[in-house]
Amino acid sequence: MPGVITSPQGFYRQYAGVVIGGRRSIYINAFPKDFIPKDWRSRLVDVCDGGSGFWGALFDPATGKFSDLATNGVG
Repeated sequence: MPGVITSPQGFYRQYAGVVIGGRRSIYINAFPKDFIPKDWRSRLVDVCDGGSGFWGALFDPATGKFSDLATNGVG
């Protein structure tokens, strides 16, 4: 189903606090467990055209809702 990550446990994730329009959110950057760069804990994993295995989303802790899910390129 488009717009849904059915098995998020299958991904490594990076988190960053962001402020958008005065609202605090958490950006989630996710990539498959079989793609683990050595420095993933200290650098942003940024892949172009990685397909649906690379995705990002926003989480609003005030509402408990996710938004702006986007996958990376063609899958």
